[in-house]
Amino acid sequence: MAEKMRVDAKRVLADSLIELSARKPLAKVTIQDIVDNCGASRQTFYNHFTGKYELVDWIVSKNSDEVIRKFIGVEPWSRVLAKTLGVLKENQALYGGALGKGGLDSFWRSLYQYTRDFYIDSIRDRFGPEAVTDRLVFTMRFNSYGAVAREWAERGMNEPPEAIAGGIVHNMPADLKRYFQP
Repeated sequence: MAEKMRVDAKRVLADSLIELSARKPLAKVTIQDIVDNCGASRQTFYNHFTGKYELVDWIVSKNSDEVIRKFIGVEPWSRVLAKTLGVLKENQALYGGALGKGGLDSFWRSLYQYTRDFYIDSIRDRFGPEAVTDRLVFTMRFNSYGAVAREWAERGMNEPPEAIAGGIVHNMPADLKRYFQP
């Protein structure tokens, strides 16, 4: 029960930030704005996050996890990735301050780490730990930089997520791509 309350509190704070970001730039949203908007206390916020950008990281991870879990192994990887990028695009008002030109390096590092860890965990879970070789880890780390689609975000996410996802999958090295075929 305590775990569900912890996740619910995070979700309430996340929903508050998403709502606020539709009305004003992320850079201008304060912790006080977030908690006032949802009726939480500052202590509740700080029990879960160290700052608003950590909350943004959590939102990206949660939203991505939900899409990926639902569709991985069912849809081709390019469609799963397109759906994930689509979630970023749908919430572009929120991510604008963190994703745009000159966006926070910590946010990009977080996206990179999420992507890299996702690749490793997904392959390990679906194909066993022996599938995750040192060479494959290097390939995943290298490919993760492109998979976060930073340039797309910096250009305003104008291209359709499907086009970006197709390019990411097309440019995946063969020894990584084979793990993400339907």
